[in-house]
Amino acid sequence: MKDLFISDIETNSPIDSIFIIESPMLKNGGRIGKYIICTLSDRTGKISCRIWGRSQGGAEEVERVFNIMNSNEGLPFRIEGESETYNNELLVKVTDGLVNLNLPADADSLSPGDFEYTPYDTNRSRAGITSCILKIEDPSIRGFVGSIIGDADGFFDKPAARKKHHAFRGGLALHTLEVTEIAITTSEQMGSVKFDTDILIAGAILHDIGKCKSFDPKGFGFSANPSYSLLGHITPAIVMTERYRDLIDESVYEQILHIIQSHHGPYGEIKPQTIEAWTVHFADNMSATIHEVSDDISKIGPGDTGWGENVGGPVFRPGINKKPEYL
Repeated sequence: MKDLFISDIETNSPIDSIFIIESPMLKNGGRIGKYIICTLSDRTGKISCRIWGRSQGGAEEVERVFNIMNSNEGLPFRIEGESETYNNELLVKVTDGLVNLNLPADADSLSPGDFEYTPYDTNRSRAGITSCILKIEDPSIRGFVGSIIGDADGFFDKPAARKKHHAFRGGLALHTLEVTEIAITTSEQMGSVKFDTDILIAGAILHDIGKCKSFDPKGFGFSANPSYSLLGHITPAIVMTERYRDLIDESVYEQILHIIQSHHGPYGEIKPQTIEAWTVHFADNMSATIHEVSDDISKIGPGDTGWGENVGGPVFRPGINKKPEYL
């Protein structure tokens, strides 16, 4: 039975409990030449972890354990180490506890409810996206979007990414809802600009639909499959929408497809060329970036400045810091 949760962890405390391993990465450095960074999760949240390894095992042991973790991402492992605060961020470090990482923990003896992390009610995402679809006035476009969402396996349960923004159960649907609501609000507030709101809503809802093909159930969560890096999510989205293109006019389909293909903005192969495409791009960026900043800030204390791993720069958490020890 799991008795230590991430929300219970305080700095400079012993850690010995079961957690889900996410996003393991092998790094060069440390006292033995190699170390692993990953994220630990349970139903109460996530925390960064550094696995330094044992002097007697050397870099070879660290690499071997990384390969085990990488092939079993999303499964529970016993984590034995201690917590510490580094650069104002609470994290877990593992040294001798590396020996516990040769095999995942026995999932049959664990309760899935202790490990399924989502900070948002997936039913609210479902209701919100359904409401947005009903705002599409053209019945053919409304049917087109509804058919694709209905056929998108795991859309309301899967994460939006391995790490960074919305990397949790239900994250894809929540991100989609946020992007769509931001896009709709933008069109409503900019009365001097003419939007095609049906195409705007359709493109916003479908912009990341290809990510349904990027994750498979594994353990108590989801793990990225090979298509996550081999294909990305735009190519699968084209395939998914192609099945229903006959439901709408060809010109409408091309505009929606343009939004999907160009939603990465200046960083993508296809640049936005319509008002609706630019709006979805900015809405996508806002939803993603604000969540990344929020996640980075949540790792540091009130009144502290720390390094934001997601944003790649310093972040500050407003609030009253504790008094210095000399006062």
